[in-house]
Amino acid sequence: MVYTCEYESPLGRITIACDEEAITGLWFIGQKYYAQGLPKKRIEKTTPLLEETKRWLELYFSGREPNFLPPLKYGSTPFRKLVCQIMLTIPYGHTMTYKAIAKEAAKRLHKERMSPRLLAAPWDTTPSPSRSPATGWSAPPEASPVMPEA
Repeated sequence: MVYTCEYESPLGRITIACDEEAITGLWFIGQKYYAQGLPKKRIEKTTPLLEETKRWLELYFSGREPNFLPPLKYGSTPFRKLVCQIMLTIPYGHTMTYKAIAKEAAKRLHKERMSPRLLAAPWDTTPSPSRSPATGWSAPPEASPVMPEA
């Protein structure tokens, strides 16, 4: 089952979704691809996991670095999961370019290099979670790129 609740951030109202195990998506209300990937059958109810996520967002938006991360579910390809893992290493208050992420992904995959455009593809329909903690990173698996062969 999918549960949802809303959170009022300084950047606008956010819908947060989770299942019994992890956060499955965050969307700004009114964004272009609002609720993409969110099933129609869901329960609007605050769960302990959604409360934990609200606490994380509250800390983040107040300018404090959260010392925990709610569990995240990507529901995607191994390649997209790798990109998300790299983005989760971005230190609080810092940014990382697609070029830098591509360099790290190539290193982890034992490739000489990788195109930054390939990394941008998973978020062509939803913005990158590295831009904000709540920008709709729950794209369906078919939106993820196919990993190129060596």
